[in-house]
Amino acid sequence: MSVINKPDFKIFAQDAKSGEVETFPDVLRGWGVTQERTAGKPPMEWFNSLGKRVDEWLMYLTQRGLPEWDASVDYPKDALIQHAGVYYVALKVSKGEQPNNSQTSWKKMSDFLGVDGKLTKSENGADIPDKPKFIENLGLPELLNKKFDKTGGTITATAKALEIKTKADTSGYIQISDENGAAIHQLGKTTSGSKLILRNVIEDATLAVGSKGVEFNG
Repeated sequence: MSVINKPDFKIFAQDAKSGEVETFPDVLRGWGVTQERTAGKPPMEWFNSLGKRVDEWLMYLTQRGLPEWDASVDYPKDALIQHAGVYYVALKVSKGEQPNNSQTSWKKMSDFLGVDGKLTKSENGADIPDKPKFIENLGLPELLNKKFDKTGGTITATAKALEIKTKADTSGYIQISDENGAAIHQLGKTTSGSKLILRNVIEDATLAVGSKGVEFNG
């Protein structure tokens, strides 16, 4: 069966004129009531009433998503309803048992799905009993072992261990700074030229290696 497109949400006979809709006299009996009331010929007003009744039910379910609990309805196990702004799941067959007063017949959907037992953002993993195992299951140790610790660490390599990519006319260098971010030492391409620079920023001393050899404060 193909997927049904979204309807227009119009309710049949909603704009009917006065006298064109008459409440169906006996919903439970159905059209049999016409044998006694209208010589077996159902009037237009009743047809309008039935079409309107069906459309209003469909609109109610569309708007609510889940129907409201009603004491007159027989609910099977696993039925889904809402009551006082809370969603419930039926634990067994019931009728007339108000959800918020009958824990044996109804259960909040959040409890039924175990939502309250899930990790919340505010906990941030604080309630995970075995954190090392959790990290291992995520495969993080293997990934982290390949990274360089920002607060210090060792780079193990048999060839190029570190690369800084920069354009020919721009700088690119390693800098050691103090706790306030002020530069202390710099190593690399500190200017737009091609010289290798070792600079003691604090002492204003520079060692440069270029086409003319080694220069000091040159």
